[in-house]
Amino acid sequence: YVAIVAEVEVAEDGTVSVPRATVAVDAGFVANPDRARSQMEGAVIMGLTAALWGEINIKDGAPVDNNFDTYKVARMNEYPRTVNVHWVKCIKWIEGAGEEAIPDVTCAVYNAIYKITGKRIREVPQALHVHDDDAAQADIDALKRLSQL
Repeated sequence: YVAIVAEVEVAEDGTVSVPRATVAVDAGFVANPDRARSQMEGAVIMGLTAALWGEINIKDGAPVDNNFDTYKVARMNEYPRTVNVHWVKCIKWIEGAGEEAIPDVTCAVYNAIYKITGKRIREVPQALHVHDDDAAQADIDALKRLSQL
């Protein structure tokens, strides 16, 4: 089980950043806490990518984005500066810690955006839903230009 709180900032132009995330994990007995913490930190970054930019374009039944040269992923300067991970103490069973935090990041970020802006986001990625129409189109155009490099 995983719970996430995301500290979110929304700039005047609609740009979203997540300077800090806090993750609580009930993974049972954790044999290697450093490695498990790394898994949670990576899951936060993967979830952030999906929440903010994770659109996969489909044309004629096939994905247009077939590699990371056309699919935007979070860059190091877009990562949270801090990811705090807390473990529920348990010595009775082993569950595992891996990707289970990924979908929870989207929920935490979108709820924080709602709290800040009053705008609900109900579809991924956020980049197409929070900005005004001109800014959203500029984001789409920029992503298309990147795909042509």
